[in-house]
This record gives sequence, C-alpha cells and structure tokens, in this order.
Amino acid sequence: MRNTIAYYNAISETYDELYGDEQSDKFSALDLVYGGRVLDVGCGTSLLTRQLEAELVVGVDISMEMIQKGRASAVKYVVATAESLPFKNHAFDSIVSTTVLQDVANPKAALSEMVRVGKKTLVSVPSKSKLDLMGLAKTARIKLKEHFTVGKDRFYII
Repeated sequence: MRNTIAYYNAISETYDELYGDEQSDKFSALDLVYGGRVLDVGCGTSLLTRQLEAELVVGVDISMEMIQKGRASAVKYVVATAESLPFKNHAFDSIVSTTVLQDVANPKAALSEMVRVGKKTLVSVPSKSKLDLMGLAKTARIKLKEHFTVGKDRFYII
C-alpha cells in the first residue's frame, strides 16, 4: 500500500493533465448518482467528485497530496483506505468509485466496505483490467444489478 500512496503523492501535481480527459469521459455515468449523501471512494484530485450534485459529498483517498491538489469547498474529505472506510453502515445514499478497485491491496474487502456504507454503489474498473469484478462480487456474496461500458471503463451498479 505504501507504494500506491507514494505513487499517487508523486503524480498529484500532474494527475489532472495526465488523466483529465479520460476521467471526463465518465461524467455521464455520474447521472446515476444523485441527491442525498454521496461518497466518492478514491476521489483523487476530485475531477469526478466536483461533478456530483448532492446534499453532502464526501471524498475519500489514501493520498493527502491528491486531496489537497483537488480540494473543492463544497466537498468534505477523509484520508482513508477503501478497505477500511471510517463510516457507519449505510451512512451514504450513494457510493461512487471509479477505477480504484484494480489498485487496492484487497479489492474484495474494498467492495464489501463500499456496500456496507452505502445504499447504492456505482463502481468501475478499466476494461483492460484483469480484475474480475463479477467473480469478486460473487465470492463476496454481493449482487451486481447492472453493468455497462463508458469509454475505457466497465461500470457496475450494486
């Protein structure tokens, strides 16, 4: 995990330049996440987080530098891992997590945590990723309701 934190800390200043266009392709999927309390797991520099329209938006990331780079005044931020979210059960109406699960040490634990703290979860992994989210969800006894592709990512609704 330290390597992942170090990597994202190192690219925090140039992340938006490197991945901004690719992340903006995902904005259309965010229409499925609206209102109430929304948590963005792996918010990074808040490229997508700032697009969320809700009463409360919280961004979680393991990299303080990524959070500081993208800090938005309307968003509350927490430094934490996806595998151990510091929130009560069903604390959020919606969870969004784009292209995070393929980078965490324990994707099954991270997915289980997202489902635990949210009522509805929207996650994505890069289409080229070897992470089998459908198989992972099955072993975690999590039911995927729907899946679709946007740009270079596979999205799943739980």
